[in-house]
Amino acid sequence: MKRLHPMAVSVSGALFGAVALLATAAPAGDENDPIFADGFDPPPQVTCGWDTALGTPGGSLNGIGRWGADAYAGGSSGSPFNGVSNGVARIDLAAGTTHPLGTTSLSDGFVTDFVSFDPGDGEKLYIVGSQNGISFGGADVPNTNLVFSWDGTTAGALAGASFPGLTFGWSGLVYKGRLAIGGTTGIPQFPLLALWDGSSWETHSEGFEGLVAPIIMTMAEYRGDLYVGGRFDRIRLPDGSGGEIVIESKNVMGFDGSGFFSVGGGVKRATSNISQVQALAVFEDALYIGGRFDASATGNVPMFAVARWDGTTLSAVGHGFPMPSEVRDFEVYDDGSGPALYAVGTFTADTQGTAIRRFAKLQDGDWVEVAGGTGDNPNKAMTLPDGRLAIAGSFSEVGAAGVTGTGPASGLAVLTCQPDPQR
Repeated sequence: MKRLHPMAVSVSGALFGAVALLATAAPAGDENDPIFADGFDPPPQVTCGWDTALGTPGGSLNGIGRWGADAYAGGSSGSPFNGVSNGVARIDLAAGTTHPLGTTSLSDGFVTDFVSFDPGDGEKLYIVGSQNGISFGGADVPNTNLVFSWDGTTAGALAGASFPGLTFGWSGLVYKGRLAIGGTTGIPQFPLLALWDGSSWETHSEGFEGLVAPIIMTMAEYRGDLYVGGRFDRIRLPDGSGGEIVIESKNVMGFDGSGFFSVGGGVKRATSNISQVQALAVFEDALYIGGRFDASATGNVPMFAVARWDGTTLSAVGHGFPMPSEVRDFEVYDDGSGPALYAVGTFTADTQGTAIRRFAKLQDGDWVEVAGGTGDNPNKAMTLPDGRLAIAGSFSEVGAAGVTGTGPASGLAVLTCQPDPQR
């Protein structure tokens, strides 16, 4: 928010005369004069385009991560990315080259997220996925269907990670010194929240309830609490006295490290049972919630694909995106004009009909298209170690007429922004 210059405060009498005299003592608009320098400068303007070299020849990506100076690409076991066909790859940003993780190979599945974490014996990259396991050096590595580790040389299993064969991971982060993983497990299917301290696991699963393939798809930490989003309606917990506590919070819920709590009742799609939260991000001391929904679960307050939680109240964010559009990921990024919230998803316009092609920035309280947008199915947005913003997915082109770098793009494209010489 632009600060008011002290000169903007109302004055009267002799003070007004003194202010007027000062104002005429220097040429109007002299930015070197302290009277005009603070608060009146327009925000920096930038022009953004695309760099698609990292996605050439490309492929389809479900996730993207970072560790050290490198980026990491998560694909599918049968879908190569830049010639790496084993489902996961390291991108050397300095050289612009893509490499396998040694002999690591997925067994019938795909990678969804990457988390750097030190369980006490050194930092490693933890690779969250939805696969039947991995192999390394040609040998199967047991207990790797939910997550496996990479230390730069070897892929391995996590201590105690013995989960049923149909347990899959979708999202990960570090929460209060533990590796937290969200996903799904079992038949019938239940959402899974699993926390690992380096040796033992704490899991929460069967208490969750939902109508359509319940799952945890995304997580974020906000004000010291862990928030999970996905497809679920509620969780039932024992109250310690033979009864139960029921917490209603549709598709998004909070966890304080010991118990769960409602996020204003959650969000839903008013006309369908198929609603979900796929993206969570913290920006300007608020939690932003993205997915496929169009109303609050309590009160049916309209909020189209994006909602804002301030710790007490859910509210809409701008005009939002009409159903069945969905927001798949957020990223907070500074393109040179200041930090802002960015979103990717399946939307092609906002609820007012303004064209916004799957890649948007929250600007002055509403959503605007970024650099001509992207083709179908962008899945993830992430700030690279070199400071640029990468978009990963299964799109085949980015941009629009007049946007630098517009054209074919395969699975990975990087937003490049420069100061606008015309401003």
